[in-house]
Amino acid sequence: MQAEILTIRIPKGVSRENAKAELKKLNYEIIEIGEQPSVKVSQKALEAINSGLEEAKKGVFIDNDQVLEETDQLIEALAKKWTL
Repeated sequence: MQAEILTIRIPKGVSRENAKAELKKLNYEIIEIGEQPSVKVSQKALEAINSGLEEAKKGVFIDNDQVLEETDQLIEALAKKWTL
């Protein structure tokens, strides 16, 4: 039998501990508790993204090297954030 995994969002006003207790009463196994990771993006990166969106609306494209460089920087930031 294959296990099924359910992801839930705890309702506003319900504590994490109360939600865990209620799920355990229903014989749910709590596998992992956490929050979705977030990453702070520099003002320069936000400006580049915004500029790119504006240029895309006009039909102008951003230099590929700049896109790759900023993508690499974002990937590195995410990797550092998610690495335990």
